[in-house]
Amino acid sequence: MSNVSINRQIGSIFVVIGTEVGAGILALPILIAHMGLPLGCCIMLVAWCLMTYTALLICEANLASSDGSSFAGMAKELLPPIGRFGVWVSFLLLLYTILVAYISAAGSAFNTTFPIGQHKISLIFVIVLGSFVVMGIKAVDWVNRLLLGTKLLLLIFVCVILLPNVHLDHLTVSFFNSKILLVALPVFVTAFSSHLIIPTLRTYLQSDAKVLSRVIIIGSIIPLILYLIWIIGVLGVIPLTGEHSFSQLFAKTHDANVGDILSLMKINLHNEVFYSPVSLFSNISVTTSFLGVSLALYHFLIDAFRLKRLNLVRKNILAIFLTFLLPLFIVWFFPNIFIKALGYVGLCCSVLLIIIPFFMIKTLRKRNHVFKIKWVNNNFFLYLSLILGCLVIIIQLFDM
Repeated sequence: MSNVSINRQIGSIFVVIGTEVGAGILALPILIAHMGLPLGCCIMLVAWCLMTYTALLICEANLASSDGSSFAGMAKELLPPIGRFGVWVSFLLLLYTILVAYISAAGSAFNTTFPIGQHKISLIFVIVLGSFVVMGIKAVDWVNRLLLGTKLLLLIFVCVILLPNVHLDHLTVSFFNSKILLVALPVFVTAFSSHLIIPTLRTYLQSDAKVLSRVIIIGSIIPLILYLIWIIGVLGVIPLTGEHSFSQLFAKTHDANVGDILSLMKINLHNEVFYSPVSLFSNISVTTSFLGVSLALYHFLIDAFRLKRLNLVRKNILAIFLTFLLPLFIVWFFPNIFIKALGYVGLCCSVLLIIIPFFMIKTLRKRNHVFKIKWVNNNFFLYLSLILGCLVIIIQLFDM
């Protein structure tokens, strides 16, 4: 029987859900509208299988490393110098790009509710949420539980609102766009990225392999269900063409942001009372994901730059500056960078979360490592993940 309390396991599942279900949930309906619901959902299911498997690979690699090791620590123990450099570059690019996307989404989303300007909203958002990150995972755990509990209740209400307003003819109409398909694949991969918080969760769950793998699997199944419900609801409410339709978002290309789709939802629902919970659900989705990603980056920077050697004040000032202020400055200069940033996330995501775990597992095999999560050590799945990861990278480079 595990020594990890049920309370901690539930909290960890919520952290995984909060990390995966973020601003990306609002990008999925836009992308799937281009290719149709059946094809879009099939691609999303493949992405879920791939990312859940590679998350378990990282669990195994982290369990084989020293307790407290971040991605930098795992790279140092399991990869040659070129691999360590690749981890550093891809990890920093990935996390910074995600934070830029989410701060941009938060500014756009919250500005539809509190119209005081995206720059001010972004600053307030970073200050408030960043405070919890600095306090540590326990603070993030509890605020995350509160927000996710509220989100799940809102989702039930949102489903009650959206599903009766779904027009089935909206779900059957689509036009296939091969270019959007190329853009969509990396974004789908990004939508299931809980990998970043695994080192922190490993310590929080006392290095229990069974509990850690259970938390990752349950925590990733729930976002898959949430995405499917959300996509059906949004695609069924907003028409593909005509006035106040997806075609307006398509025309904006990379400048489309979270606030744009929320505005379309508001118009097509024809009811302010119906719109409020949808808006709040979207805002909380951005918030919970920001907490998980910024927590991962914050601890990575402390570990990678050995900031623990400094006194508490200097350590926190440097970590706060590197974690929050740099992406905030980028968003101030490019406030509607959301969709474009998500596209670049997919490239970094594939390198760090799919390709790198493959080579870590290969190193463990050479060392005759006894696997704690037995079924991840499977040749077919291991090489299939490598092929799919390379495919996503090629697609992203081709699209660029």
